[in-house]
Amino acid sequence: MFAHEFRNAQRNLAPNQTADINSFSPNTGVAGLAPLPIFEAAFGSRGSQAALPAASSYANGTFITSLQQGEAGALANALAGASGNSSYLCRMVGSTFGPCAALGYNAPGSYPSNFFQVNPFAAGQPLNLLTGDGWSRYNGLQLQYRQRYAGSLTMVANYTYARTWTNRYSDSPATQVSNLNPLTIWSVRDDAFNEGPVEYSVRHAFQTYWTYDLPFGSGRKIGIDNPIANALAGGWTVSSIVRLQSGRPFYLASGRLTFNQYDAGVVLNGIAVEDLQKMIKVSPGPNGTELFVDPTLIGPDGRANPQYLSSPTTAGEHGQRIWLYGPRFWNVDLGVAKRFKAGRSTFSVEVLFLDLFNNTNFLVGNQSGDFGFNANINSTTFGQTTSTTQTAVGPRNVQLRFLAGW
Repeated sequence: MFAHEFRNAQRNLAPNQTADINSFSPNTGVAGLAPLPIFEAAFGSRGSQAALPAASSYANGTFITSLQQGEAGALANALAGASGNSSYLCRMVGSTFGPCAALGYNAPGSYPSNFFQVNPFAAGQPLNLLTGDGWSRYNGLQLQYRQRYAGSLTMVANYTYARTWTNRYSDSPATQVSNLNPLTIWSVRDDAFNEGPVEYSVRHAFQTYWTYDLPFGSGRKIGIDNPIANALAGGWTVSSIVRLQSGRPFYLASGRLTFNQYDAGVVLNGIAVEDLQKMIKVSPGPNGTELFVDPTLIGPDGRANPQYLSSPTTAGEHGQRIWLYGPRFWNVDLGVAKRFKAGRSTFSVEVLFLDLFNNTNFLVGNQSGDFGFNANINSTTFGQTTSTTQTAVGPRNVQLRFLAGW
């Protein structure tokens, strides 16, 4: 019933605006407007309660935006009493609902108190289901290689291919995760609708660490007889840790509430998810930022290019729920060390190059509501990032260590 009236309100808005009337009211005198009995009840007078002014009803900017963007759920939620505003619901149900009668509504309304929600005493509030059905699954292939060559080179390399899946895509604190809501009653019955990757899921991860004794010096393959030369050039060991992994997942959001009160995803135009994934790459962006998507995916206003990505605009429409994997991560640490004796004393000198190549690993990341890492296609900085792993890895750091023992 409300979806039908919402569509009529959308139809009213267009001819009214053509006549320079920024309203969806059916009473403007413009020809061809559809009646809106639900809105009339929500905005009109009720007993001794006067009708609401235009700014709070047909000309309300938030309501008009909801109509333009197809956000029937957001508009219904406002009428149902979201944010504690009972003006609309109480005009609809009147004195037949006790809490409204207590607020001074002294005439019965045209609609039942449970028009929007089964429990009208919780008007504008979610209906919570307390359950322990959250889950995550990890499946992975792990390979490891170990080798020692002639006593001089020791190497260990490992690779993991993994898929981690969950019905709770969120990186919020545990107190927030416990309040995650299903997207719809359908997703309560069919949990597959809620499924997605774990927010820290890494598809590919490779790491190797190795140690190599340089062949120069006393007791090594290329001996050095001169004690001074041996002290300077002999007995050195080089070691390194190399890490390379694919990026973490992020969700393509539109910010459109066309489908209940949750992000309705995005609409793909002539492009497949696989093609989008291939367009995830780092390149210089505006104002000192970095782009994590191909520049062709960004429109002239900074939002996603509608040639490829657009928002759901029809009430009740749900676009695709799309996760992509962000830029890859790589890092190299290098160490050079030497141990030598002087009489009975033992000395060690070591030089460490942490993040040897001073590589900046850029991340996709903004936490929003009940989701993990999102990229909103309607943001004017879509595809841009200044977030890096430098907080975890740090810029290149050179450390000199000197140890002595007696």
